[in-house]
Amino acid sequence: MQISFSESGAFYQYVGQLAAQAQDPDATGLSLLAQNNMEYVQGGGQSCRSLIDRIRLLAETQPQYQQVYQVWSDLIGTDLMPPEDPPELVKLNSGACLHQHGNEDIEKLLERLCSYGNRLTYFNTYMHNAWYFSEIQWITLFDSCRNIRHFSIEVAPFASFVFTNPACQALLQLEYLESVKFKEFSSFDQFCPERPLVNLKRIDFTCCDLKRIDWTKFPAVESLKLGFGSYGSLKGIEGCSLLKRLNLTCWKGSDIEYVGSLLTLEILSLKLLKSVKDVSVWLPQLLNLKTLNLSNSTVAKTGSLASLSSLTTINVDNAFSLSLNSLRSIASCLSMSLSEYINRHKVNLGFIPDLTNYTLTQVKEFIFSLGNDLTYLSLKRLIPLNCTRNISDRDIEEICEHCPNLRHFELDLSDQCTSEIFLHLSRLQFLGTLFLEGGKMTTFSSHGGFNRLTHISIEHCITLKEVKSTEGMNALKSCYFGGAPAKEELLSRLNLPSL
Repeated sequence: MQISFSESGAFYQYVGQLAAQAQDPDATGLSLLAQNNMEYVQGGGQSCRSLIDRIRLLAETQPQYQQVYQVWSDLIGTDLMPPEDPPELVKLNSGACLHQHGNEDIEKLLERLCSYGNRLTYFNTYMHNAWYFSEIQWITLFDSCRNIRHFSIEVAPFASFVFTNPACQALLQLEYLESVKFKEFSSFDQFCPERPLVNLKRIDFTCCDLKRIDWTKFPAVESLKLGFGSYGSLKGIEGCSLLKRLNLTCWKGSDIEYVGSLLTLEILSLKLLKSVKDVSVWLPQLLNLKTLNLSNSTVAKTGSLASLSSLTTINVDNAFSLSLNSLRSIASCLSMSLSEYINRHKVNLGFIPDLTNYTLTQVKEFIFSLGNDLTYLSLKRLIPLNCTRNISDRDIEEICEHCPNLRHFELDLSDQCTSEIFLHLSRLQFLGTLFLEGGKMTTFSSHGGFNRLTHISIEHCITLKEVKSTEGMNALKSCYFGGAPAKEELLSRLNLPSL
């Protein structure tokens, strides 16, 4: 039977309103289930029997769902439903999101979950000392709900639980499992299925004391996160031949060596612990790498990024002595972020190549957290600049001196910034857009500059009370002055409507 868009939309809105009124996690899951099934029915005219059965079961014990069941019955009529879908269709298109109901007894909860059988495809829960499945209960759940595709568990901080090997094996025997996520487990024996899992695409382990993983058993994994946990060794990780996204907290230098063998990687995030010494990020074979994120390392060197011409995004955070001298692909990079990058007490002049050799017109975002470090660079061709650190008048003066071709400028101002910054900024002849936040400026003046400025925004500057001059600002099309007492005067002088 075909359901029209208006009817399915009306039903989904009704279930969504019920979820909001009841503040019931099951209702929220049901509304998502309704939306997914409605789209499926609309597209193919097939049965939503899993949704109907789900509503019927809830209606037997909870009055608010009786209303939903009645609306559904009135909408399409359960007696008009076609025969049940083939088993393989139900497995791939049904879904339910289950959470514990308040102080529900653990045995009753398990019974309720198992009653959904193969209709349960999504399991997401938060565990604490008062609520946790035993090994036998986990096995019972996995034996009853064979079609679980997404499995996620987060354990309360400081709670001590072990996901035993028998329970893990029962999970890994689920034929349609696509993603697993474990967070805050204090102990985890191993993650080694008996046979390769050809459907598992996403693995996420965070704060898990994981003893061993057999990487050869995960040939279909596309996204892998291993954070803040001892995951044994990455030896054999090249067996994940489809891996595109890797988020890794490195505990030892050998981890980097194995990462270099992942030829299909497109997004790589490496957080090197400070206990890791003398690590060389050697990644010459990652020719498909598009995004590289490096953080929290004081000693790492990158001498092999020259060949990574596919890079479009580089983000480096809290890596004071990281050397990018060999980076030759910067001209093709669309986004570069350097935050908390330079140690004020030990400036590394070779932290980035001489940018005068490259054309940066394609760069969308170039962030420096320390404005006065620009004195060590040659940035005459730089066009956009975003300074996220609170900077002073002197910082702005240096930026305007060393980056004369800036066209897009965003600044977070410190409380020491005065009206003098407008004098420095007015000297940027090509400046088209200017965003300022904070500061203690009291007077605005164009100083005869800002001739090409088309948009200006000044936010959170409650001291700006006077307008001296707007001479030369003939190209301005829009402006915003949030929280400035001189807002109306500025708009009037610029002959612009209030925004």
